[in-house]
Amino acid sequence: KGIDDRDQALALGKASIHVESKQLPDLGAGEYYWSQLIGLRVISQFTGEDKDLGVVQSLLETGSNDVLVVRGDDSSIDQEDRLIPYLPGQFVIDVSPQLGCIRVDWDPDF
Repeated sequence: KGIDDRDQALALGKASIHVESKQLPDLGAGEYYWSQLIGLRVISQFTGEDKDLGVVQSLLETGSNDVLVVRGDDSSIDQEDRLIPYLPGQFVIDVSPQLGCIRVDWDPDF
């Protein structure tokens, strides 16, 4: 509001906008804000055995689907970074912010 000129709008193009989480609309079942996924542990059930892949550091928007950026740590099977497509029903089995984890069907060697 009050920005009526293209140059004024361009000057604001790199401004950060902050919103309190309580102001965000409630989401439906199985929907999550990215901020709810960052910090969750990622557990692979690829071979039927749980393998800790690390923690979600961030997400990437690729156009076709979002991607979890998972960083290995001292509790995971290795220190590798992994990019896992965020595709519920295909690679993402379950998201449990309450339990602090995301279960995936992802080959730990990939």
